[in-house]
Amino acid sequence: MLPNTLTNMDCYVDGVGYVGRIKEFTLPKLTKKTVEHFNGGMAAPVKVPVAYETIQTDLTFADTPDALVSLVSKQAHNAVRVRLVGQFVNPSTEGSTADIEVAIVGMIEEMDMGSFKRGEQPETKFMITASHYAIESAGTQLLEIDALAPFNAPKNT
Repeated sequence: MLPNTLTNMDCYVDGVGYVGRIKEFTLPKLTKKTVEHFNGGMAAPVKVPVAYETIQTDLTFADTPDALVSLVSKQAHNAVRVRLVGQFVNPSTEGSTADIEVAIVGMIEEMDMGSFKRGEQPETKFMITASHYAIESAGTQLLEIDALAPFNAPKNT
């Protein structure tokens, strides 16, 4: 079976759509913080997860969206809500599709407006530090992390 291909995507920031302006969305890398546990009667130490490293994502836009630039000054950990929606197509299953949705709540920690050159399209990159991160595929929630909840706490769905 061939892998899925992302054929379409759009990005919404605080409910505003950026169709045709979102160039790239880098999903967060998830890394668990662990402590080594090794007590009497154990043959070897084991690593026990205690938390996640900081969850960050990058968005690259064609142009310089004024609405996003204005969000940089907001200081709250939940100042920005980002929603990426996309569609995967699998060519080995006669073009069947699967929708994906990524939700991020956080704050813009970094903005890089690059350089402006005459005759060239500017790019603006934003790095967002997330306090909430969720992924849903084909209507099924695959992942949800709430940085303000206890680690490994069950989610009420």
